Amino acid sequence: MDIPDETVQAKSAVEFDLLALPGVTGVGLGAREENGEFFDELAVRILVEDASQVPDGVPQDVAGVPVCVIERVYDPLGSLPPDLDPYPELRGGIRIESPQKAGTMGALVEDATTGEVLGLSNFHVTGPVGNPIWQPASPSLVHEVPPAKDDLVGSVATVDFPNTFPLPSSPIVVSTTDSAVFRTDGAAAQHRGVSQAIADDMGLGFPDLIPAVTATADPQVFRTVRKRGFETRLTKGSVSGAQVVGKWLTERWSPGGPNAYLIEQVEIYGGGDVFGDPGDSGSLVLDGASPTAVGLLWGGSKAGQFVRGGHFCSMSLISNVEAHLGFSTVWA
Repeated sequence: MDIPDETVQAKSAVEFDLLALPGVTGVGLGAREENGEFFDELAVRILVEDASQVPDGVPQDVAGVPVCVIERVYDPLGSLPPDLDPYPELRGGIRIESPQKAGTMGALVEDATTGEVLGLSNFHVTGPVGNPIWQPASPSLVHEVPPAKDDLVGSVATVDFPNTFPLPSSPIVVSTTDSAVFRTDGAAAQHRGVSQAIADDMGLGFPDLIPAVTATADPQVFRTVRKRGFETRLTKGSVSGAQVVGKWLTERWSPGGPNAYLIEQVEIYGGGDVFGDPGDSGSLVLDGASPTAVGLLWGGSKAGQFVRGGHFCSMSLISNVEAHLGFSTVWA
């Protein structure tokens, strides 16, 4: 499904007025959705906390494109689940932990300037620059005893999250990504290798999902996708499986408070199954049929009308993540 530029511009012109309405949590473009069913028709997708209390001011259409109202709230997928497999050779799709919380290392990527190998995840998983990152978990702390460095991967190098004011005197802050990269020098000091591969469903000791990412691209609506996160492992697209259902979504980013927004986000529907659960934040999202990276997973839906939590997920475009953090997902 192609989305005309003029429709994107029309949505952008009204989205923050709509997001200021009580109970509105997101505004995007994509497939028309009614009562949990998707139609191959372009619609303005307005997300609300409670579909039974749609606020006054929600229009019937935007620049002639019909509006559909959907009960859905996205929250970051960060947690402390129990998967503690240590990987002697680091790769995408495995568990990491910071002082903030646990999540997934989506991939090993390459600094575009220096060629340094870096780990990729979400900012809400890694925390600020300088934070230590561990794989699979941080060590137990003993008073006045330095923490063991056996599982240390490195420290956070660069981050991006909503912290830019789009207009002078603006009360809101925005970005296009919730992302971070961290160094892998700590792992190298412990003689742990790095790999371009993404782990498969079975994990440690089994063949990988892909040996390397070979391309990046922006996803298309109704295109199937897949991801490997350490909590739900491999969730993948098929004819009736996980697929992109919305693009150009602007939504509140809860870690930043009520005035923080992520723009240019992409919605994924798990095809009736859970696509992501807490702990999957930071997963690299791949095209359903090729080793092409399309996005970085950061959020999942709460339980609501017609679906349980995690059936819908949200990701940032990999092109935006690469631009903000200055790396290449495809190694030279």
